[in-house]
Amino acid sequence: MRRSFIGNYFVAATLVVFALVAGQCAPPAHAAESLPRGVSTSNSKTYTVRQDTLVIVPAHGPRCNQVRVWHALPTHRPWSNVPAPAGAVDQRYQPAAIIEPEKDGRSAHIYWSTTAGLAPAKQFHYVSSFRVVSPERTFDVNSYRVSWSDVNGYNTINKIRFATPRSDIAELAGKLKYNLSPTETVVAYCKWIRENLSYDASVTYLGDDVSAILNNRRGHCMHFLTILDQLCAASGIVTRQVRGLNLESPVGRSAVVQSRSDYTNGHVWVEVYLPQVGWVEVEPTGGEKCFTIPATYIQNNSDFQNYAVWVTEDGQPTHVPKWTLQGKTYVNDYGIEHKITYSESRQ
Repeated sequence: MRRSFIGNYFVAATLVVFALVAGQCAPPAHAAESLPRGVSTSNSKTYTVRQDTLVIVPAHGPRCNQVRVWHALPTHRPWSNVPAPAGAVDQRYQPAAIIEPEKDGRSAHIYWSTTAGLAPAKQFHYVSSFRVVSPERTFDVNSYRVSWSDVNGYNTINKIRFATPRSDIAELAGKLKYNLSPTETVVAYCKWIRENLSYDASVTYLGDDVSAILNNRRGHCMHFLTILDQLCAASGIVTRQVRGLNLESPVGRSAVVQSRSDYTNGHVWVEVYLPQVGWVEVEPTGGEKCFTIPATYIQNNSDFQNYAVWVTEDGQPTHVPKWTLQGKTYVNDYGIEHKITYSESRQ
């Protein structure tokens, strides 16, 4: 296992959801150089984004021998205005680091490795910044009428298989999609999520805990993504997760800090694959406007979300530092805090 995203405590949940539901589908490669059919852009903005990861070596316990830190860089999109696979310009970092491409060729990351000076209680800051163009994206649902024959035919040709859905998910998915096209079905699913689930960043159940999500009707973006993903899978619609940013707080502070400091300005949403159209972004809580994606949404790397930290200690395998829930706040063994700040300008 090369690395894992720790900016969200649902590492295992993310892997489980997409291995069981979408990961088996082996969806087609992302066509990053052209807009999907029916998608238009407007109101482009340029954002300068800064990420700062604080790591504090524990005062007690096994000796730390290495700290590795990754910062995500945006994926290349049709509006990036830079050659692929870069999705941003003016990448800067401190201390010295290297920029590495992701294996899929869609994005890159900044990588640090610290092996010297790892004294107990010593603090380290890993800082990076980049400049990225991001417009509002809107899919016109009337631009092309995708049929269920299109969806089923595509799945058959590409030998796509889905995990057997839970009975309650299957029942809900079938009820909501009755007499609707695939595109209309996605909208119906997002309307249900918007009307039946409430935002609560302090919930403690995992992002893939469908029973807890449906019983409590509360959660944050990972929980909403899970429900949309499972509803779509129950209907045969291929999805994949989009990891990145929702730039809402320029100073990197919001009410979300009550549970995890690194939740602020972070977000996950979905892409659905529509035959004859391509990969189309969807905001699970968007309701009727689920196919309208604001400029503040920036896909920040195709492999992990925003940042990751791994450590190596005496007598221990390399691992992600542990997060522990204390009351309603998560605390990290390595005192990790990740802050995302930004400034913006309209093009």
